[in-house]
Amino acid sequence: RKPAHRHRCRPPPRSRATGCGKLSGATQFESDLECGGECERAWWVSWGNASLFLVPFILENCAMKILLAFATLLVTALLSGCVTTGQKITTTELHNKQKVDISAEVYPVKSDKAMKAPTVILLHGCSGPERLHMAAWVESLNGWGYNAVVLNSLSPRGVYQVCSQPFSAVSPEQRSVDAHDAAKWVIQQPWATDKVGIVGFSHGAMAAVAATAKSYVERNYGKQVISAAVAFYPACDNNLAIDKPANPIQFHVAGRDTWSPPSPCKDLAKSWGVLDTLLED
Repeated sequence: RKPAHRHRCRPPPRSRATGCGKLSGATQFESDLECGGECERAWWVSWGNASLFLVPFILENCAMKILLAFATLLVTALLSGCVTTGQKITTTELHNKQKVDISAEVYPVKSDKAMKAPTVILLHGCSGPERLHMAAWVESLNGWGYNAVVLNSLSPRGVYQVCSQPFSAVSPEQRSVDAHDAAKWVIQQPWATDKVGIVGFSHGAMAAVAATAKSYVERNYGKQVISAAVAFYPACDNNLAIDKPANPIQFHVAGRDTWSPPSPCKDLAKSWGVLDTLLED
């Protein structure tokens, strides 16, 4: 069974300001839910002129019945006022080099000015995009000034989960190619700058690690277009220990995680020289 914290790494709740992207600031979030259970700490990596480098926030591990009772209400509230468009992004299958279209939900920053913004691509876990989870991230990323793109690597391929076969045809390495091709697509859009980060969860975190490994970058896409990566609870592959990161990466692990034990990620982060950006809950 997966640990209780799996898929609960959400950004902080929205502030009391209203409207998509109208948050009061990364250091001023207020939690209106007082839920029991353990808290998890998460961070975000920024770049350029942004001032959100390693901003902490606390994630509450709430009772499932509360989440179920308010799921519909929260999703509606989080995404109200946000503009989203469904897109198809063409990528390449590693096993046969055939082209395939995957889907993406795009949430550009809503602004009165026609300004470009950096973008964060969200990489779902092994069971595909979870709407409530992704909605919370979209809301916070837009509020911090980032476009958000929710990538779906599974259902467009006729696959609905890879939890039982994480290294199937839709492997972490394949999903790293998806992320790279999505980043290339993002950079070409009128609402985006050339700064594109990725945030992955579980199986998506493994994809974020693969997208960062320099040997994978050189073998699969030649030039790195991803500016930074954050990996929440990946199952790390120590075969990559002899590799090096092609971009900044931050690891998040949980000390009591039996699904994705933290030790391999600690070893990998040490080998990559990024142990100072590994955070353990």
